[in-house]
Amino acid sequence: MRPTSRGRGGSYALLAAGWLAACGDPRPPVACDSIPQQTVYVGETAVVTPCFEDPEMEAVRLSAESSSYDVARGLISGEHVWLRAVSPGNATITVTAVDPDNMAARISFDVVVPNRPPELRLPMPDTRLLPGGSRKIDLSDFFVDPDGEQLAYRVEFSDPGVATDSVAGDTLIAIAAGVGTTTGTATATDPGGLSVSHSFTVVVLEPQRLLQDDFESEESLSSWTLNTNSAALVEDGMFWLENTAATFLGIASTTLFVTGWEVTAAMGNATSLAWVGLKVGADHERFSEYLIQIGADGGRFGLGDTDYRFFVWDEAGPYWTYYDGWYGQSDAIADVGDLTEITMTIEDGHLTATAGSTELVRVDLAAMGLSVDATFLALVTWPAGETTGRRGFFDWVELTGLEVGAAGADMRPVARADGVATPVSRPTLWRDQSRIMPPSVMAPNRSGIRPRSSN
Repeated sequence: MRPTSRGRGGSYALLAAGWLAACGDPRPPVACDSIPQQTVYVGETAVVTPCFEDPEMEAVRLSAESSSYDVARGLISGEHVWLRAVSPGNATITVTAVDPDNMAARISFDVVVPNRPPELRLPMPDTRLLPGGSRKIDLSDFFVDPDGEQLAYRVEFSDPGVATDSVAGDTLIAIAAGVGTTTGTATATDPGGLSVSHSFTVVVLEPQRLLQDDFESEESLSSWTLNTNSAALVEDGMFWLENTAATFLGIASTTLFVTGWEVTAAMGNATSLAWVGLKVGADHERFSEYLIQIGADGGRFGLGDTDYRFFVWDEAGPYWTYYDGWYGQSDAIADVGDLTEITMTIEDGHLTATAGSTELVRVDLAAMGLSVDATFLALVTWPAGETTGRRGFFDWVELTGLEVGAAGADMRPVARADGVATPVSRPTLWRDQSRIMPPSVMAPNRSGIRPRSSN
């Protein structure tokens, strides 16, 4: 008869006694040593080896139970018990050895999982706002709990006359109350009461007029960059823009880095075979451009008869995408040869496009994970089909907002060789109800769609 033990070595000293015991009544296994308290951090493991001896020298079967599986668990592997920490707290692990006669012995020991304080993952950026504006900040991007526990957040501003806050879950909404500068302190607290705090700055500024062009002279041409498939001239106080190559758009652009922006232009179509528009580059890795376009299309876009359309450029396609409600007809859109005043405005995470005082489109960019910051402005003429020389015209254009650059915290553009800023925001995917422009409309957008230095 062979004795079997589990643990630190096996003892054969009881061989003779075991042989004699085998001739009498069965006896239970015996724990031959204790296990000291174990300290294990969340995300880590430890191994202990319990020691049991069976008087009959028979093999024993091990199992492990925890007094709190939410804190720590034990897993049997051969002679060993692997300990896994789940969350901060205290638990008692009981290891049971059972022999073939279903007689058992037990060893219990304590496991302590220490609570570690939250940590700052990244410094929080300083934020610029317009009076009455707001910015949504995901606090979980900046704080982390090493034990994986849910954090509770609190934010306080040193001057509530400049900015106030609204915190729901992980989301902070910083709300501009008045012009000035204030310090915000964000505190992340774990369920055990440990916390970490970090300060950031909010600056509330009056909007600035960053661009105004009345196209009164040919000097205006120097303010805009034409792609190689475009031509433009200034005549009679108008900026005339056309495409010079089939399946390419006419584009005149200017690079800027702006938050809290509003752009307005008086523009029109010189022909029913072209559609004039305003295009704004967005600080987003995937959905990188917003386009508002006017002009009766006769159903060419597959949306029915429309005279205004709003699209978002998807770099993953690449193609233009849209939702129901982003297009339609309006009496505010002028006929061919006449001007329509079109405005795109960013406010409280929404983009609103209007014709005069008539709202055409309202998009909740924040809810869709899209950017409210702009990297360029472009004037666009989109020709019908494979045609050239299709003109749009602009009487004036102006843009207001807050300019940010390399030192700005709201936007971190990276200059590309083609002169367009490549944003570094993490991409956010849309739901399935976004649609793709039909191939017949896609043709003009295979290349030359962005304001590049060459095509």
